[in-house]
Formats: sequence, structure tokens, C-alpha cells
Amino acid sequence: MAGELQLGGTTLATHTGSGASAKINLDSGLVFPAGHLIQHLAFTTTHNGQNSNATYYYYGGNTGSTSATGTPLGQITLKQPNAKLLVVWTSVLSTGSHNTSGENAISTFIRYSTNNDLSSPTEKQLYQNYSDMRGGGDLPQQTVITYSGRVSVTLSNSANDVYYFGIKDAKYGWSAGWVGDYGDGNLLEIIEIQQ
Repeated sequence: MAGELQLGGTTLATHTGSGASAKINLDSGLVFPAGHLIQHLAFTTTHNGQNSNATYYYYGGNTGSTSATGTPLGQITLKQPNAKLLVVWTSVLSTGSHNTSGENAISTFIRYSTNNDLSSPTEKQLYQNYSDMRGGGDLPQQTVITYSGRVSVTLSNSANDVYYFGIKDAKYGWSAGWVGDYGDGNLLEIIEIQQ
């Protein structure tokens, strides 16, 4: 059964279909107050990383590589011009045997681009972990860290522009036998906020 929700003679939403195919569509002219969440998208990957100091990129389809271009992990079609986003990455980092005479550091970046292969991206750092083991010590043979980073992104876009997202891990001095990240606990969230 079709219907409309009106307030003061203005249509706020329309209802179409029935049962499992029922839809409620907000009127395109409806304006939410500043700070209101407009859309919240979530994307997951179960891809595991690699065991070297090389920069590594995480892509869609549970893939990743050392190549700076690939299939996006997620994408968003923006509802408003000059959009403001909150981007959140939550994941798991696990290491194997530690070398107690080295340094381990990882920096994680969100990458976003209007190109669907993530070429010419903008990057913003979300997370950093550093362990200085040069003084020796008795570290555990394996460390598992659940980490989460979030960053605010303000774009110069038109309504309905599409932006594509991926993740980059940059490592240096990595001597912990890193055996991959990301198992089942990887979540990329892209949240558009009303301006």
C-alpha cells in the first residue's frame, strides 16, 4: 500500500510496495540538522597481510598486494556537496616470534580517491604502533593487537560523486615476524555527516 508522511503540507517520506519489497523513501528536499548521520556504510575483509617491511595495501574481494592500485575496499556515493565523513578502521594485527634487538613500527592510512582503482589517492593516517626492543627483554613469542583508528575527512565534491576507499600499512624496522593482519576482525566504516 502506497502512502505519504506529511507535516504542514510538506511530504517528508513516501511508502511503496508491501511485504519484503516495501520501501520508505525520504523526500529529496528533506534537510537534516547539522551533525546528523546521513549514511553509514560498512565493509569487511578477511585478507591476511604479508611478512616483510614492504608497504602493503588492502583491497576489496579479500585481496591485497604491494601495488598502490587495486579494487577498492569500499565506496560511497555522497548525498551532499562538500561532504564531511568520519572514517573508521578496526582490525587485528598479529606477530610471530619477536626479535628483541630491533624496532617494530606500523602506520596505517586510509586512502580515498575518485578513481575506482585508488590511483591518485589522498591519504590520512589512522593508526600507529611502535615497539622499541633494542634493549632486549623478554617479550612474548606472539602479540595480537586489536586496533582502531578514526579520522575526519572533508571533501570538495558535488552531490552524487563517488569516492573509493582502501587501507595502507607502512612498516619500518619490522623484526617481529609479522604474520598478517586481519583475519575476521576487519571493518571499514564510512559515515557521512550533515553539514
